Amino acid sequence: MPEHSTEPPSTRSPARTGRRSRAILPGKTLAAVAVAVIAIFVVAAMSYQSLTARATALRSVNRTNEVRLHLNLLLYDLTDAETGQGGFMLTGLEPYLEPYNRARTSLPVELATLRRLIVHPDQQRNLDTLEPLVTQRLDQMAHTTALQQAGQAPAAVEFVRSGQGKVTMDRLRAVIAEMLVVEERLLEERTTDWQDAATWSTYVTFGGAAVLLFAILLIAWLASRDFRTREAEAWLRRVQMALSTQLQGDLRVESLGQKILGVLVENLNAQVGAVYVTEPGERLRRVAGHALEPSTEQAVTLRIGEGLTGQAVKENRVVHLRDLPQDYLRVTSAVGRTKSRELVIAPASVGGAVHAVAELGFLHTVDPTEIEVLDRVSEAIAIAIRSARDRSQLEELLQETQRQAEELQAQQEELRVSNEELEQQSRTLQVSQTQLENGQAELEQINIQLTEQTQSLERQRDELARAGTELQRASVYKSEFLANMSHELRTPLNSSLILAKLLSDNREGNLNPEQ
Repeated sequence: MPEHSTEPPSTRSPARTGRRSRAILPGKTLAAVAVAVIAIFVVAAMSYQSLTARATALRSVNRTNEVRLHLNLLLYDLTDAETGQGGFMLTGLEPYLEPYNRARTSLPVELATLRRLIVHPDQQRNLDTLEPLVTQRLDQMAHTTALQQAGQAPAAVEFVRSGQGKVTMDRLRAVIAEMLVVEERLLEERTTDWQDAATWSTYVTFGGAAVLLFAILLIAWLASRDFRTREAEAWLRRVQMALSTQLQGDLRVESLGQKILGVLVENLNAQVGAVYVTEPGERLRRVAGHALEPSTEQAVTLRIGEGLTGQAVKENRVVHLRDLPQDYLRVTSAVGRTKSRELVIAPASVGGAVHAVAELGFLHTVDPTEIEVLDRVSEAIAIAIRSARDRSQLEELLQETQRQAEELQAQQEELRVSNEELEQQSRTLQVSQTQLENGQAELEQINIQLTEQTQSLERQRDELARAGTELQRASVYKSEFLANMSHELRTPLNSSLILAKLLSDNREGNLNPEQ
C-alpha cells in the first residue's frame, strides 16, 4: 500500500519580511558562540586553578626536598667538622682543621636556609631546638681546638673524654632524624597533593577540550543548519522569481499552464507532470503535460472528487505519495521506461478557492523544501490562472459586444434619416426660437424703459412729497408766527384805540382841536 502524507498549504507561512536584521549571527548560533566563550573562560579559569594547585604542590615537594637536602648537608658538615677536628687532635696538623673551618662558615648559612624554607610549625619548633645545639657543638669543638692549639693537649683530650660533644652530637642527630622523618611524611603528603593536582589538571584539560569540541561542533552544526536554511530560502525565492517571470504578460490558460509546468519540472527536477484547471460543472481540464505516456493523453478531463487529483482539489490539500505501484505514472523514453518513485499533487488556491492543480512524478525522494515551494507558489499560480480565465471571459464578452455593436450600427443607419428630419424640424424651431428671442429682447428693452420711467416718477413723487412736507412745515411756522404777532400787536393796538377813543371823546374838554 502506498503511503501518503498531507499538509494544508495554510499551515505554511511565507518568508517574513520587514526591517533588515542587524544581528551579526543568528540567535541560536550566537547563543552557542556565547556558551563556547563562557566555556573557554571557565575552562581557562579551572585550568589556571589546577595549574596553580599543581605548581603549588610541586613547589611544596621541591621545598621538602630542599629541606631534606640542607638537613643532610648540615649533618654532613657537622660530621666532617668532627672528623677534621679528630685528625687535628691526633696529629696536631693544621690542614686537618680545614673541614672544621669550612663548617663554621657553612653551618650558619645552612641554618638560615632552613629557616627560610621551613614553614611547617612542627619543623619550625624542631629548628628552634636544632639551632642552639649546632651553636653548642661548634662552641665545644672551638674550645677543644683552642686547647689543642694552646699546647694543652691533655686538657683537650680530657674534654673530649668527658662525652659532652658526643651527647650534643647525638641530640643533633636525633633532632635531624626527627626532622627528616617529618619531611618524609610531608613529602608523601605533598607528592600525593601534586599527583592529585596533576590528575585534576588532566581532567580539566581533557574535559575542557571535550567541552570546547562540543561547542565547536554545536556551532558548526548550527551554522550548517542556518546555511542550509538560507540556501533553501534563496532557492525558494529563485523558483518564485522564475515563476513570476513566466507568469507575466497576457497569456491564455493553455500557454500559462505549460509555462507553469515547465518552471516546476525544471526547478524541482520532476520527470513527468501535468497541470489541470477547474471548469464550471465541478470538472478539471488538463491544459499542460510533460513526458506523459500516450495512454494518458485521452484522460484530459476529470471530475472534482474523482481520484487522488480530484480529491486533492476537493479537500484543497497537498498529497504526497511514496512507493508508487508499478504501473502508476510511468516515465518513458525512446529506450526504456520506469516508474515514478514519488508523486506530489499540489492544488493552487487563492481565497480558499482552487483554480488549478499540478501533478508531478519524481524518480528521487522529495524533500520538505520542494513541498514548501509548491505551497509558496500556490497563490501566485491560482491568481495567474484566475486572471487568464477572466481575461478569456472578457475577450468573449468583447466579441459579443462587437457583434451587438454591428447590429446597433444598422439600427443607427435607420435612425440617421429620422435624425435628419428631426434636425430640419429642429432648425425650423431654432428660427422660431430666434424670433421669439428677438421679441423677448424688445420686450425686455421696453420693460427696461418702463422701469426707468417708473423710477423717475417715483423720484418726482418723492420730491413732491418732500416739498409738501416743507410747505406744510412752513405753513405751520407761518401760522405760529402770525398767531404770535397777532397777540403781540393786539395788546398795544387795543391800548392805542382806547387812548384814541378817550382823546376823541375829550370829556374834560381840555384838548385843543389840533390835539
